[in-house]
Amino acid sequence: MKSPYLLPTMLLLLVSMSALQSASAQTPALEFAAGSGPTSFGSTTTSQVITFQENTANPTAWSFSPYSSPTTTATFSLSNQQYTLPASQNPNGADVSFGATNNNSTQLITPAKIFPDMAAISSPVANDFTSTNYAGQANQGMSMTQNYAISIFNSVMGLYNANAATNGDFYMANLTITFNTPVTDPVLQVVGIGGFAGNEGFSSELILTTTGVTLSALSGSKGFLVSSNQILNSSTTFSATTGSGAASGSVLVTGTNVTTLTFQVYMKGDGQGTVWSTSSEHAGDEFLIGVSLPVTQLVLPVTFSGFSAQAQGNTALLNWTTATEENSSYFNVQASKDGTSWSNIGEVKAAGNSTTPENYSFADNTVASGNNYYRVVEVSLDNSEIYTAVRQLTFGQPTILTYYPNPVKNQVTITTSATSPQSVTLISVDGRLLQQHSAFVSGGSIDLSSYAAGVYFVAIRNTTGQTEVVKILKD
Repeated sequence: MKSPYLLPTMLLLLVSMSALQSASAQTPALEFAAGSGPTSFGSTTTSQVITFQENTANPTAWSFSPYSSPTTTATFSLSNQQYTLPASQNPNGADVSFGATNNNSTQLITPAKIFPDMAAISSPVANDFTSTNYAGQANQGMSMTQNYAISIFNSVMGLYNANAATNGDFYMANLTITFNTPVTDPVLQVVGIGGFAGNEGFSSELILTTTGVTLSALSGSKGFLVSSNQILNSSTTFSATTGSGAASGSVLVTGTNVTTLTFQVYMKGDGQGTVWSTSSEHAGDEFLIGVSLPVTQLVLPVTFSGFSAQAQGNTALLNWTTATEENSSYFNVQASKDGTSWSNIGEVKAAGNSTTPENYSFADNTVASGNNYYRVVEVSLDNSEIYTAVRQLTFGQPTILTYYPNPVKNQVTITTSATSPQSVTLISVDGRLLQQHSAFVSGGSIDLSSYAAGVYFVAIRNTTGQTEVVKILKD
């Protein structure tokens, strides 16, 4: 016989467990919200800076407050525009811009909010989005009215002007998102890739060019397709409504210490029409991009507060400072000739744990002529890494110097591999400046006939600022 108290007891236990799970699932996130960015309208190509706010009620409610541990921003920038529009279509000439939309009556672009809420276009639904990659929070955490995003307008007028094929796939511009502090596993919120003009449907595509990170879909509408480096709309025919020809969703960017994400922006046509637009409209694909972050991923074992590189003769002197350190192991000093391929050139032991500034330095005596790039990589005890910014120094070819006769009675002749040294200076043994020639030509002479016998120094400075000093004996 079953106890009459068993069912109520089990129900009470289940309710208690559910309440505990709900409470434990509340994990703060950094998101875009009202007040995070501009309130103005476009069209503009000016870079847009958005400051993250902390949603302490994530994922079931939206309670935003400023976040300063540290203050975290994302800067959206456009570059490498492939098409230039006439002023009659867009006064700033941009084919891809922030804060613009279609005009159904003339070819002049229509201004739109640069930073609207996510419900502004394409009729997205909240459960197509995920705020962060926390376990058990799929399809949660984003509000279409409480969360905001950057508006990007990918105009088709450049393709219309060029009479491009309507079933093609065309590179339009670059979009770069830059974080002011390294982040881990950011989530992109993409709203409404897809649009149409007459019978022709088209959709924006984003192709990731940044290395060291990969993309994957956390959630999304019908047609939302994400590969390791692409965000696409897989619909057969494109329109402007999410799930019915347009696509929306959340993209996890898997990577640690991410500072920049660069995408090539493409426009793809479905070929249902014969032209991209008409002479009486300005058509294009307006879509939105936001970013959200797990708060815990911003806790860094090391905070760099400065990194500099200085040329001293044929040596690169590197100095860096950390504001705080936690479980830091060592620093790898890295060099590159092209800013892309890096090699380790030295290792400096780290303080380990510190709450006060720590200063470090390293000298590279193996510089090559031309550009030399440097960065420092902090390696923690768990082998995670944090990178400084990149610094560049330029060194000239070493000067090949000859001088004769030595000892000298009257004149000493100086030849250098530099056709025209920046300057040649004669200095006495006690440091007095005796002569300075700013227009000296290799093969020229310095007259010492009026000086007393003794030791003199000649300083030859080349055009890159490097100076070589030689000793001359006057008879």
